[in-house]
This record gives sequence, C-alpha cells and structure tokens, in this order.
Amino acid sequence: MNSWALIIGGQDTTDILAVLTDWSAAGLVGSFTWVDSAHLGQDAPALRVVDGIAHGTTWQGAFSEAGASSTLVGILVPSDAEPRHSALASQVTVMVQRATNQQARRLRIVLPRTPAIPADALTVAEWENLVISPESPQGPHRASESVSLADGQPRSAHESAAVSSLLGLWRGIGDPAPLENSGRASVRMVRSTVRGWDGGEADAQLRNEVLSLSREVPLPRGSGENVVYLDEPARAARLVADRVWGDHRSTHFVGERQHAQREAVRRVGVLDALKMFFSFLVSGLMHPLEWLRSVTDALRNEAASRVGQAIFGTGSAFEVVRSTSLNAMSADELEQLAARAEDALAAAEGRPMLEAVTNHAEVWRDYTGSALTLLDARDRGRALAVREGADLGVVSAVAVVVPPGEEVFTLGEPALPVEESLERIESFDWLGATLLESRLEDIAAEERVSSLALQARERLRQWRTTHADSSFAYRFGEQLGSAVVALYDEVGIHSATLASLQELDDLSDSRSGQRKTATLMRVLVIVALLGIGIVVGIGALAWISWLSVAGIAAGILVVAMVSSLVVFVRRQRILFKLINRQRELVSQVDAAKENLRRALSDLRRSVEGYRQFLAWSRVVRTFVQAPFGRVVSEQESARVPDGLPASVEWGQEEYPEQSRGGIVARLRVSISTVGWLSDPWRLLLEGVGARLGPDFYMLSEAPGRIFDERVGTVNSALDAWVADLEAHGAGTDAADETWTSIRARTLPTVLEQLGSPSRIRQQDGQLLSVREFINGADEQIPGQPFSYQLLSDEAQVYNRTVVSMPIAVSRVASSLGFVLIRTEATEPLRVADFNQPSGADEEIA
Repeated sequence: MNSWALIIGGQDTTDILAVLTDWSAAGLVGSFTWVDSAHLGQDAPALRVVDGIAHGTTWQGAFSEAGASSTLVGILVPSDAEPRHSALASQVTVMVQRATNQQARRLRIVLPRTPAIPADALTVAEWENLVISPESPQGPHRASESVSLADGQPRSAHESAAVSSLLGLWRGIGDPAPLENSGRASVRMVRSTVRGWDGGEADAQLRNEVLSLSREVPLPRGSGENVVYLDEPARAARLVADRVWGDHRSTHFVGERQHAQREAVRRVGVLDALKMFFSFLVSGLMHPLEWLRSVTDALRNEAASRVGQAIFGTGSAFEVVRSTSLNAMSADELEQLAARAEDALAAAEGRPMLEAVTNHAEVWRDYTGSALTLLDARDRGRALAVREGADLGVVSAVAVVVPPGEEVFTLGEPALPVEESLERIESFDWLGATLLESRLEDIAAEERVSSLALQARERLRQWRTTHADSSFAYRFGEQLGSAVVALYDEVGIHSATLASLQELDDLSDSRSGQRKTATLMRVLVIVALLGIGIVVGIGALAWISWLSVAGIAAGILVVAMVSSLVVFVRRQRILFKLINRQRELVSQVDAAKENLRRALSDLRRSVEGYRQFLAWSRVVRTFVQAPFGRVVSEQESARVPDGLPASVEWGQEEYPEQSRGGIVARLRVSISTVGWLSDPWRLLLEGVGARLGPDFYMLSEAPGRIFDERVGTVNSALDAWVADLEAHGAGTDAADETWTSIRARTLPTVLEQLGSPSRIRQQDGQLLSVREFINGADEQIPGQPFSYQLLSDEAQVYNRTVVSMPIAVSRVASSLGFVLIRTEATEPLRVADFNQPSGADEEIA
C-alpha cells in the first residue's frame, strides 16, 4: 500500500517547502501535505502540494483525502530550534491517532544547522529519530561530498533531498523501504543517494514509432491459423463488396416488384363495332374528327379513373421526372425529386405513402466490419475473413479498402455551370463521378464552354480509369450508385407508361384515315339515295309496282349499309387494335402504379443510403489510415531544476537508433494479432458522444446509435462526427489504451530480451549505460563511513560512523522513468555520540 506524506515544519524550514514545491512542479517528487508546527490542531490549516500547486486544506481534511492509505508523518527539527521537541512530538502523536485508524509511521528528522546538536533535539520516545548527515553520498564506490551547515541553497537542497528519500516523496516511490534496527529511543545518522531518470521522451518516441502505422497493413499473427497477404487483393475486395451488397440489396435498397395480374379485357366485338358504326353514321359522316375525339376522350376518362390525375397533366410531379435529365441533377436534388413524386402519388390516392426505409444501420455495421476484416482477418458477424487456400488472408495496403483522401478529383473550372456538390468527387464516389461526366457531356454541347467541358471530361475519365474497381469502397459505391441510376430510369419508365394511357398519340395519327372513311361512306350513302330515288321515280311512272319499289329500295339500303359497315370495319381495324391495346394496358394499371410507388420508395432510400455510404466511407478512410488516432504523445520529460545536490543524479533515458528498430519491430508484432483493429474501432465508437458534446449525450450511453444516424438532416450526429474525424483524426483513446497495455505487459519483456538497450544522458550531456549511471547504488555494499562533522571525539574513537546493514533500497521502474533511493544509516547512536553545545557535556554525563 502506498503511503502519503505529512510534513510538519516551522518558519525556519520554509526553504525546504519552497524547494519541494519546485521539485513537485518539475515532476521529481509526488504530492505531499505541509502543516505549520506553530498552528497545530484538528482544524489547523494545511497545504496540499500537487504538481507544484499548493491547495488549501486542514489537518483533518488531509487525512480524509488520504482515505485508507497509510501515513508517513515527518517532523522537521532544525537543531537550533526552540527546545519544545518532546511536547510537539507528543501533540502530533495524539492528533494522528485521532485523525486516522490507519498505521502511521512517525519520523523526527533532525536538520543539523551547527556541528553541535542539543540533546533534547536528538531523541523523543516512540519516534524514529534520524539526523541528516551533512554530506552528499554518490554511491558505494565514490566518496561523499561535504555539505556546509551554513544557511543557503546547497543546504536547503541537501535537506530537501534527504527528506524526500525518508518520506518517499520521490516520484512513484510512495512507500520507502524502512530502515532496519530503528530503535524508538535511539537516534541514527542517515544519508541518501538518489538515481533517477525520466523516460517520457523515450517512451513517446517508441509509442510514436510503434503506433504510427504506414499504409502498409501489418500481417496479423497469433490466431492459431496462418495469415498471408492476398495474391489478388483488389479482386478479393470486390468480392467482399459484392457480398455485402448482395446481403442487403433487396432488404434495404431495391425491393420486389408486383407482377401484373392479367384481367379479362373487354375487346372490341361485333356489338361494339356496330355501336361505333351507327355512332359514326350519326355524327362521324359529317364531323369525323369530332367523332374520333369523343372516342379518345372516352378512353382517356377510362384510364384517368384507374390511374389518377397525379400522373397526368403538365403540372404533375411525374411530368418533371419524365422531362428532367439525370445529368442535370446532384444526388440531393435527385432525392428531393423522388420525394416530391412519391408524395404527389400518395396524396392523389388519399392513402399514406410507403415509408422509405432510410435506417441502414445493419448495412453500415456489415460494411465497416467487412472493411476491417479485410485488414485484420477477424470474422465479424456476416463479415467473414477472406481465405487464401487454407490460410486467412488480408490485403497489403489500406488503399485497397478505401483510397486515401488526396486521391479526390477536383474540377477547378469556375466557368463550367456545374453544381457545387459535383466539383469535388471522392475516389469511391461512383455516382458523383457518373453524374459529373454526364453533366460535362451536356455542357460540351454549348459552344461557349465546349472546349473546357471536353478537357474536364477527359481528365475525369482518366481519373476514373485509374480508380475503377480499385477498392472495396469503390465497388460497393458502384453497386449502390448503379442501383440509384436504374431506379431513376425505372421510375421514368413506369410514369411514362402510365402517362401514355392518356396521351394516345397513335390514335391521333388516324385522323386522315377517318376523313377518308367518312368520304367513302358519304359516297355510298349518296349512291344509295340516288338509287332509291331512281327506283321511286320508276314506280311513280307505274313501270313497276310500289311493292317492287319498296323491295328494291330496301335492298339498295341494305347493300349500302352492309357496304358502309364493311368499309367502316376495314378502315377502323387500326383503331380497334389501339382500343384493345389501350384497354389491356388499363387492365394492368394497378400493378404498374404499385411498382411505381415501390420504385419511388426504393429510389428515395437508395439515394439516402448512397449519401450515408459516402459518410461511412470517409469514417472508414480516416480510421484505417490511422487506427490508433493521434499517436504523437505530448509527454514531456521532467524539467530538471538547477541546484540539485550531488547525492541526486537525474538523467534522460534514450534508445539508441541501432537498438530502437529492434524494439519497435517486436512491439508491433505484439499488437498485430488477428482482430487487432477491434479495440481501436470500439474505442472510436465509444468516444463519439464525448467528441460531439452534450447535444449528443445519447451516443455516450449507446454508441451503436451512430449507425442509425442519417445525413443531411438538422443536427445530424453522423455529419458532425465525420467532419470532426477528418479535422482532428480518431483522437488518442486507442493510442493511449494500446500503449498503456504495451508498456505494462510487453515492453519490459522486450527490453529484458534485448538486454536493457536504453542509455541515460546525464545533465552534463554524457551518455551512460544503466549500470554505469546507477553505479552500484542498488547494491548491498556499505559505502564510505559517515562524516565525523557532527560526532564527538569518543564516537570517532569507537568508529560509530560505519554503515549499518542491510541498506534500505527503494526503487520504482517503468517506461516513463526510474527512481532508486539508497538510504544508509549508522547503527543506533547515543546522545553522547554527538557534539553538544558548550556547557551541555556535564549535564549529559
């Protein structure tokens, strides 16, 4: 369990507080709490120093913040302080016991300010009494440097270093190794050696090189199956795209159509022909065109009653569909046009329109999963890994999944009247490229800008040739974009077919035939009337009987009627065929209208799906090009302050270039496992809500909802996320989590295998190996005897300055740094072993 340090000092130790605060800001020491000995009490003010910043608290508040941590209490006792040491120590003991039930280790740290130390300053019962030796040790193999007892920065730094060692303040130590044989009523001299280095810059360099993947895909390992690079990656990517498209085509984009149920069609029969014949005799002989118009009006009325006025008329939405070229529209305009036509059809029939299913979440889960599987060989639901024989296969470059952003096509011709959405085409945007090429062909017909349009079209065609079928994203976009074009054509065909039921252009072509028919029939009628007149005249002359006249006249009339009927039927055969065809078409109008409705619904959801496809392809592109996000670490090495004592050596860790390559290669292997993209992708999705802010809090609770999002709507989370991703990358979550795992589990093993390849650069610039830098400070070898500066002649005679064994060594090591504390102590000393102020020797004796 880590301890927290509580330091009790007075006005004469504020220089130590200042030094420790500076070191805390530099990252050399951890947090600590400082209490002024002049204001002790449960509500006594205290300072909690964290990262060089002092926060106000109280004695009781400090213990509450510490919680269950054990406590290291250190009283700083300047040797020239007022003689109230025993009372102060007793007061602190009681206050600590009241404040916490946790174990508290209590140290009295005597700070020698003169060679002679008063006896009452040396020992207090029930406390570990430690006197800081006025020397700076530099390890067991080098002699210590003497430290002046005079007031000044060297003494303050020396005392601060010793206090930090005894209380475990040095970064990461937390709970220092206790000194052996520490008697409660005895006193010992102590000295400490500190060796540490900062690994922040070295760690950041390794992190950056390991996680900054190039566009070459690492070969995954460690799944129990062999993984190889695919021999034909582009072909494999196309097959995967076709599989995704095939899984979702009928359920999300192009639904089934209704087959026409053939009705019993009432064809033109004898009775209908006779009715039309007599109608023609009555009104058509003199006005044949008006008679024809009445026939076509009847047919139109019959069609209109079945089709509905939404499709007919120059103002209908379908007139716009039929008359508007696909070349003149962008994807957004295409969706708006389809919506307008669908709404018009539904409103005209007084029935709710079919809801266009624009929630393609299942599609994009499979689409993104398949893209990742091409790179890391992990099965994800229906996104199955590609096989190369018996082996798992991955593509060798991320461009096979989705082309990089710099491969877009930019029109760059302001003089060409092209929609803004078509001026920049992504390399996977098949529909956008198709619409732009068609638009440029139309513009090329205009003489004013013909040359520019032709040049732009040629550049576009060359660009499309380069990127055609080159990636998974392109292939899926081609399939979906082709479906959009086909659906637009289908809507046009259905609407034109239904509209043709009323246009009846072929009937209009029979106008001249109607005139000829009427002329022939008029001739027959005139001839018949002349014949009847002649026969009547003969009867009037009594040449024949009136009975014969009546019979002959009737015969002439019958012959004339039959002849006229024959002429009518023969001349109207084309009309009868057209009527029969029209009635047959009208009989299929219900199926045609239903298919039109379904085609419109499919067109709307396919266009919306295509826009979502563009957004998700941009997401995948940003992710696969840098799956760990922004891997460049902002970790900075600790600022080593000036004036460190000689006992403290602090350096910077470095990995020489010749060994760094081996480390990076081994660490990359550790992360390049089958499914290595899963965790970064999960973290990316889980971070959407936090990236977009409180308006999208629901995505923090359920990250999967991002797949439900539409594009182009107000407050679209998908639009906002794509923009943020392209502006800032995938963030640092994946890099942080991955590198934390590598640092804890893999890096120590790799460094051990390579024999601790790092080097430590000292403050003077000298580069040393780890062993050279530590210089035996971690060894259980006694150093030189302690300084005699504080000891009496008797203590010198009896050699009280030898180093007690074992030596307390504390260390903490990570890729971020290393700290080692070597604390040496004498055997327990008597008060008489120390120099006493003048006149105190007799009293002690």
